Amino acid sequence: MNDDLLALVDRYSAQFSLDKNLVKAICKTESGWISYRTKYEKNWNYLYLPLRYSQALGIDLATECMMQSCSWGLMQIMGSVAREQGLDDYIPKLCLPEVGLLYGCKKLAILSNKFKNMSDTVSAYNQGGAYRVSDSKSEYKNQAYVATVLSNYALYKNNDHV
Repeated sequence: MNDDLLALVDRYSAQFSLDKNLVKAICKTESGWISYRTKYEKNWNYLYLPLRYSQALGIDLATECMMQSCSWGLMQIMGSVAREQGLDDYIPKLCLPEVGLLYGCKKLAILSNKFKNMSDTVSAYNQGGAYRVSDSKSEYKNQAYVATVLSNYALYKNNDHV
């Protein structure tokens, strides 16, 4: 990560009233601070108006559906989630830090307002909801992810200059 990325994290964290250390922790966990990281999520089943966007942008419908089923950029925001949050441009632009952080922070802010508990917010950012293991009040289905983000959060919080 460099000073330009940190400045963007500071800017979008402030814009959406987010803890910048949480945004940093998600970036570290999701992409290792690699802005062009992309991953196809084969089990993803939520698409947002793919026909509309494929026609508007001159993209093959199957391609639009595939791009909506990928996570993109520093915060690994899903293409369909970014579409839902207002991304009308080409989905690969989410690999540009200023675009990916904007839409990732938008989604994180919505979840932060919905779930007042940071662990619930982190779990929901990764799996769409704060889903817990059945018969457990404390363990999430994505517990390893939540633990990693919270560990990275503690590192950034204790070393704010990082």
